[in-house]
Amino acid sequence: MQLPALDTFLSGMRARQHDSSSSTFRPSSEFPSFPAARLPEKLDGPQEYKYFRLAALEDWVDHQLQPWISLHLNDPTTCGKLRHLIEHYFVNASAAYASSPTSLSTMYLTLAELWIACDKSACAQYRLLCEYDHELCIAEFHTDALHLDAR
Repeated sequence: MQLPALDTFLSGMRARQHDSSSSTFRPSSEFPSFPAARLPEKLDGPQEYKYFRLAALEDWVDHQLQPWISLHLNDPTTCGKLRHLIEHYFVNASAAYASSPTSLSTMYLTLAELWIACDKSACAQYRLLCEYDHELCIAEFHTDALHLDAR
């Protein structure tokens, strides 16, 4: 089979000079991350990076919340700290995700994870709370409407 155009192209490739210079590109911002051992406190920062900060918090909740709550279960300040984070996250995420049902699902799942952690801590400190119904229908969190596979 004769492919003269391909032969010409390949010959041209061999004749090219190798450019050994490296790129000087430096991103203006790094993807934010939160230390594993500390509960995230702030989502403040430049508006153009709000989605990155929200994603970093959601990643922290997904990977670090359980180890963190295990260490802080009986700390009397845990519920207050989680409440503050829940409120702060909700204000930021609900505004940012208003037009994205998938992102709203992620927000609701993240809020549920934070609430469950707060409930665990409260029940560990005040055993009587375990006897009361939290009145949340957990089955709602197992529906396709919340895009569980996105988490």
